[in-house]
Amino acid sequence: MESMQSKAIKTLAKIFKINNIWLKQGQELKTLLQKKQEDIGFPTKKMFKNYDIQINVQYKNPIYLLRSELNPAKKTVLYLPGGGFVLPISPLHWSFIDTMIKEANVDVIVPLYPLAPKHTMDDIMRYLLNIYENIVNNQEKLIIMGDSAGGTIALSFIQLLKKQQAVFPKKVIAISPLVDFELKNPEILTVQKLDPISATPALKDIGKWMAGNHSLSDALLSPINGDFAQTTNITIFSGTADITNPDTRKMIQHAPENFNYHEYPDMMHIFPLFPLPEAKKAKKQIIALLK
Repeated sequence: MESMQSKAIKTLAKIFKINNIWLKQGQELKTLLQKKQEDIGFPTKKMFKNYDIQINVQYKNPIYLLRSELNPAKKTVLYLPGGGFVLPISPLHWSFIDTMIKEANVDVIVPLYPLAPKHTMDDIMRYLLNIYENIVNNQEKLIIMGDSAGGTIALSFIQLLKKQQAVFPKKVIAISPLVDFELKNPEILTVQKLDPISATPALKDIGKWMAGNHSLSDALLSPINGDFAQTTNITIFSGTADITNPDTRKMIQHAPENFNYHEYPDMMHIFPLFPLPEAKKAKKQIIALLK
């Protein structure tokens, strides 16, 4: 049964029209994003006090490196924050990253990857490949993790590594990824009525921006069309009150042997990042995967 907290957050999200930005299109969307992209979240003062935080600015987009000075980590997480490919990292992401460091005892690399509409998926892939090759010390011990767009990018990156016959990371964890930019699954419209956070209109524009010279069906944009056989350990979390769920479920059903899948009834987009009873269970599963 869905918790009262989840129902309350959904109600508040509807009252305050949290998904309003995702209902915009065209120039109205671009104008809104110009302001939104300036609102970048930062680690809290407490995080700067508790952790050794370095900011690598050798690339055009900064890269945060966070580690606990008290408990040397055995693993490293490359965390890709969500934001629909157009919004920067938020306080919600930093709070989740803080939880991972404290409870899983991991170092975390947070790349602030380039955003649409000025950049494409190819730009993001080039940026991540540079980090993967030059900043990550041991790819085979690395865990790549992302929520929403970050989860999509993580899955797309595996397709790039497979194409290049490169070393795969130890694990990939994707929370609420968008796996098909074509958005043609009729079930999405049904689920959209339940989703208080996301909506498809803006994503249709964002897909065109992200595609560049690629087709929307390209596995680099739509991992549902990719090949994940003999790659790495991939775990996906999804809630059924999330417009990304129908295609995620379809991808899993097509090749269940390639994924570890956790589906939560009635849960909204990126639910593990919210203060919910259901999120506590998902976080425990995620922390176990990181240890």
